[in-house]
Amino acid sequence: MIDTNASKSPDGNPAPQPVRWASERFNRWLTLAANLGVLLGLIVLIFEVRQNAALSRIGLEAERAAAQARYEQHIANPDMAEVWMKAVYTPEDLTPSELRTFDGIMVAGVMTWEHLMTMRDGGLVDDRRVRLHIQNNAPFYFGFALAKNWWRENAIGWQGSELYLMADPIVQNVDENFLVTYYEGLRTGITPRDIADLGDKASKFTLTDLPREPVAAGIIRQYVTGVESTFSRWEIAAGGVVPMHSHYNEQVTLLLSGAAEVVSGDQRVSLAAGDMLVLPPNAPHAYTFTEDSIVIEFFAPRRQDWINAETSGEEQ
Repeated sequence: MIDTNASKSPDGNPAPQPVRWASERFNRWLTLAANLGVLLGLIVLIFEVRQNAALSRIGLEAERAAAQARYEQHIANPDMAEVWMKAVYTPEDLTPSELRTFDGIMVAGVMTWEHLMTMRDGGLVDDRRVRLHIQNNAPFYFGFALAKNWWRENAIGWQGSELYLMADPIVQNVDENFLVTYYEGLRTGITPRDIADLGDKASKFTLTDLPREPVAAGIIRQYVTGVESTFSRWEIAAGGVVPMHSHYNEQVTLLLSGAAEVVSGDQRVSLAAGDMLVLPPNAPHAYTFTEDSIVIEFFAPRRQDWINAETSGEEQ
């Protein structure tokens, strides 16, 4: 039997169900539109935040570059340059007032690092960017004995800070003969790497005189290049990683001390002190050092990519 009262209200009149359904549907559409509006607003906000961050990063990078340029120009001033070169070559000849001038020069140099740390704290650059900048600058700021002593004496002022924790291992690994070698190389046009055009003459080099280059966190490289081959020495801290790469040079590795794990293709090789490894040209390989290590490597033909990167000033 059909219930004739199903569509009627208690007073016997028809129930206004179609009107209620239309109202509910309209409310749902309004809710959906409101949600879409909120979502669109969030997307616009995110876009604006990223755009503002990018503009801030560009502005601060320009400001940092300008500060770096002002610093270099300051040192190039004849009076400052005289103090700087005395600090590098004959620090014992510095007068008390010149020592104070040198102190100010060093503070200004480290403040360029602080500027980049501020950008990092603002989320505009990452730790890798800061560390790479410090690695590239440290040899030119601290590549002589007086500067390294200045760093040690001033450590009390920022020990425990994030800048000190990042920069101290890098500064400690800088060769204190770096700037003397660098300036003499500029003067003569011949450095320990630039011997390819010396004809058939023998060339003598002292390992301790080769520039010590921080190429990554915890990794120091020294190398000398001949006409057909390259010799390198590496100091690598425990935990150091050389990521997977390949090159057309044949490579011979001698682990003088420490321990390493090597991956090459589907091979996994453990190296202990005294072990040697020969890698053919173009073989992909990666190293993970599980102990503080000293490594000797020989490449044939020579590492022209290193020479090119150094000549052009590119980061290696």
